[in-house]
Amino acid sequence: MKNYLLIVLLLFSNVCFAADAVELNIWYNVNSEAEQALFEAQVQRFNEKTSSIQINTLVLPQSAFAEFVVKEADAGRLPDILYFQSGSLSRYVWSGLLMPINQLLGEELLTNVTATIRQQGTYPIDGRMYALSPTSDALALYANKSLLFEAGITVPMQLDQAWNTEQFHEVLAVLAKKYGKWPLDMQLHYADDDWYVTAFSPFIQATGGDIISKSKWDAHIALQSLFMEDFEDILAPMIKQEWIVPSHKSTKRFEKGRASLAIATTSQWPEFKDELGTDLIAIPFPVLGPYHVTSNDNWSYGITSQTQYPQQAAEFMKFILSDEEVLTTSAEMFSVPATYSALQKSLVFGESGPLTIPAQQFATIARAKPLHPAYPTIRAAMADAIDGILAGTEFSEALTLAAEEIDFDIEANKGYPPFNDM
Repeated sequence: MKNYLLIVLLLFSNVCFAADAVELNIWYNVNSEAEQALFEAQVQRFNEKTSSIQINTLVLPQSAFAEFVVKEADAGRLPDILYFQSGSLSRYVWSGLLMPINQLLGEELLTNVTATIRQQGTYPIDGRMYALSPTSDALALYANKSLLFEAGITVPMQLDQAWNTEQFHEVLAVLAKKYGKWPLDMQLHYADDDWYVTAFSPFIQATGGDIISKSKWDAHIALQSLFMEDFEDILAPMIKQEWIVPSHKSTKRFEKGRASLAIATTSQWPEFKDELGTDLIAIPFPVLGPYHVTSNDNWSYGITSQTQYPQQAAEFMKFILSDEEVLTTSAEMFSVPATYSALQKSLVFGESGPLTIPAQQFATIARAKPLHPAYPTIRAAMADAIDGILAGTEFSEALTLAAEEIDFDIEANKGYPPFNDM
């Protein structure tokens, strides 16, 4: 009888504890079913580990995510946590949707996060952090080792051996002469607006230029500067000589050995590896100007300003930034670990791993997407500009149109104060 009463009491206490658990809601969007399965499994592990906090998830289509978030924010119906494309950070913070997380996560965790990830999650107005990503899909330069060797090209295998612009152009010319036009596959056959910014912003920023001025937050200052002439010197020969696979040509040209080089993301390594086997290698992204630059492309977690449970939401963020979870995400998605401790442990991105070079470049020279509330317009305008340039539009004409579109949006929003007073 005593044992029976004890069992009843234990069951009752467990029910009470579960009933008292704080429920948090997360809205997210993903690019694939595999990514969704990974996300849901991660949430399930947290729920099983932490009975006092339970997470509910809602997956939304990427195309409608931003619009839905803004609409629900206006109605006061935001979830506790958002998982969103990092380029939207300043837009969300400026709109009052997110809260700073520095104090919630603590200095010890934040110092373990790589500088590139911290930069992408920091709001430039107050210098505080509002979002973090456990991993990032880093930019990489891939090569078909056999094709380069057959063409007599010395393959750079160390960071300090990266080709400069002249060498990069020479390599592309040799490859085009030996194997035919379009030796460089920039994955344009499936490019969305974000990919154009990710893939081509290093060409601009390597010269010292940028998409938008970070002193005046003005696109005309940036896109009509003398730096754009250097940008044209880099990209124009690649277009004129037909070195870049056009967007309207067949997919998988690199995987099928019809292009010798590819600019792509680390997440595409498994697909490339399946086709090319040991011929696939990741080599240093070229030094295209005075500044050696790659770009940052990730998805971040942020705690919304409407949550009633910021401490509990922070516990989930601490969980997904633990080495075990970061490494799980990294291994599944072939994305670079966001913490120094996990990066050292990674068999893929750590020392001697096949993707060590893009990981090292990501952690040191990758730059954030433009941290401005006008980023949705910036992204669309730059994608149109680059697409036009690749199709034959004059650089100055395409970039001027982009600047006008971006600055019109900024002016229409009265400069997005306080960005207009920096």
